[in-house]
This record gives sequence, C-alpha cells and structure tokens, in this order.
Amino acid sequence: MEGKVRSIAKGGDGIVNAEGLPVFIPGVLPGEVIEFTILSQTKQIARGRLDRLISPSPFRIAPPCPHIPLCGGCNFQHVVYSQQVNFKLEIFQVNLKKLGRILHPPEIEVIESPPYRYRSRIEMQIQNGRIGFFQRQSHDIVAIESCHVMPAEMERFIDRIRPLCRPYNEGQIMILTNGSDLAAMLITPEKKLYLTEAHDIIFEFDPYRFRVRPENFLQANLYLLPTMLRILENELHGKRYAQAADLFCGIGYFTLPLGFHCHDVFALENDESNLRALKINLSLNQRKSVHIQAVDVGRASLPQVQLIVADPPRSGLGEGLIEKIATVSPEKLIYFSCDSATFARDAWLLYRRGFALKTVKLIDIFPQTDHFEIFSAWTRE
Repeated sequence: MEGKVRSIAKGGDGIVNAEGLPVFIPGVLPGEVIEFTILSQTKQIARGRLDRLISPSPFRIAPPCPHIPLCGGCNFQHVVYSQQVNFKLEIFQVNLKKLGRILHPPEIEVIESPPYRYRSRIEMQIQNGRIGFFQRQSHDIVAIESCHVMPAEMERFIDRIRPLCRPYNEGQIMILTNGSDLAAMLITPEKKLYLTEAHDIIFEFDPYRFRVRPENFLQANLYLLPTMLRILENELHGKRYAQAADLFCGIGYFTLPLGFHCHDVFALENDESNLRALKINLSLNQRKSVHIQAVDVGRASLPQVQLIVADPPRSGLGEGLIEKIATVSPEKLIYFSCDSATFARDAWLLYRRGFALKTVKLIDIFPQTDHFEIFSAWTRE
C-alpha cells in the first residue's frame, strides 16, 4: 500500500490513513510518502511496517547507531535533533488538547539537551551471556557493541565486564555515572553484586551533594540534572512556605532545595533503597527540618501543607491522589511528569478540582527517543 504520513504519535510511530483506519508505522516521519504493509488491525487502529520510502522527509538523517532499527532504545535517531524536539512538542500539545481538554495552555518552554552521550544511568539486560537492550516490543535482546547515548566511560566499562557476564543466562546490569566516577551492580535471579569498588558516587550541584547508588532512582540526563534543580528553585524564588510535602521523593533530589524554602518538609517515599539514600543525603547536607514518611504515597494520608511537589512514576498521580491533594488545598502544586498522556489526564482532573496551570516546560531529558519530562506549576483558584 502507498500513503502519506500525516502526523507522529506518542511512542514515535508515524500515522498514515488507510482503509478508514489510522495505521501506526515505526520509523516514518510526517510528510513522507511511503509504501507499507498492514500487519495487524482492530476496529479502531492498525499497525504497519515500512516497506519503502518514496519521498523522504527533509528532517530524516542516517542513524549513527549500528543497532538501529533492532534496538528498542532510540526510536528518533533517524530525525535531526532540532526536529525531534518539535515532534515532542507536537505530541505534548495534542495530548493536552485531546486527553486534557486544555485548548489554551500557557506557552510551553522547551529545554533542550546535548543530543548524545547524556545518560547518567542505564540498565542493560543479560541473555545467554550477552549484554544488550531489549528489541522493540520484545523480551529478546540486541547485543550492544556501542551506544551513542552512553558516556564514553560507560561504554569502556561494559567492554571490560563482558567476560564476567558470559556465565549468566539472565540478569540486569545497572550503571551510574556522574561524568567521571562510575558505580555498577549486577542482578541475577540468584544474587546481587557490585561490579565496581565504589558502591555509590557523589553528584555535586552547588550547594547540594547527593550520594547515589546504581539501584536508586535519579533522572537520567547528566546535562539536565542541575537544570531541573534550577527550574524548581526559580519557581520558589522569593517565596517562603511554612510546610511542604515532597511526594515520591526518591533520594531527596527535590527535597533538599525545598528545605531551603520551607520551614518543614515532609518527604514521602516507599522504596527501601531510595529511603536509605534519602537519609544519607539529608545528613550529608545537614537538612534537619525534613520529616521522612516511609509510606505508599497513593495510599497514605497527606500532611496539611502549603506547597506540594510531586514526581510520580509513569502512571502519574491518578484520580485518588489528586482528590487527596485537592483536599489538602495547597497554595501551589509543582508536578514533574515523565509521560505526556498521564499528565494530560491528570491535568483535566486538576482543572476539575479548581487548580490552574500557570507554568509548563518540556524538558528533553531523553534525546533520540520520543520521551521527555514535563515541569508544571499549579495554583488553587
């Protein structure tokens, strides 16, 4: 079949109309004329395969990675970086309109990243002694010889540990770097062991210091880690809150700056490894006004505070937690999201409960993919 790609969807697939259905096709760009085959379909959508490019987009480039298109990691490497960001903005705006019913959001500021060698942490798979990443929509791996989004020290480290991993049929390798130091852990069904002498490393962003282990959660872009702290601090600049809550606080990455702007901070987290790191980081930075609550945030009662910061997993806040936030009725809600669809869903729920979106930013923490981070600030009307 032949068709013209009309738009790009969340997930990075291009959309072609055929036989009355939208056909989602990986690796194609808006404006391209293509030959394709439909592989599967339902009553609402179809999925297809690119067979031939008839008229390529001017934004198409040759992917530098030799593992494209098998590797499921980078689905935008065939797009020039400046246009990747434009596509992400388009995806975000469509989701805000269709799922969030937000027709006139504030102007969305876009914060870009260096396009390669940006990862602070990475998780790789082991299968039958090989190290790699999952293939697209598969649990089979692509054995990786090089990766353009890893810092060079990560690549060199992986080359060194290949012989060590050959005896294992399955497992994961978690690697963390601050750009100079590196820590790594091997996890198999039988054991966990560190692959480096260092079990943790220090990230320093004046005036904060964070001690982090490979198994902890930390945003994955080395270049934008300090930027995200500055975004939060700029939003709080000149303000002082009596009490704040940091939901899904992890290792305390946003808890520490909150401690400078609030008399008391309640830090809510349930992951044991993150809680251990949180306690270490509070001590390291001499933050005594933070009260840790080891709870499942979705099920917990929220403290009565004037400011809430939330950085939930990809599933978002959800209706139940938003109802609790509305009951607390903070003066300000700061919501970091890593999924534009669940963010848009939550945005509509927040609007319905009297919150107004004042600031929104698209932070491109994952170049070469369709993923990005969202910063938003809300006030109660």
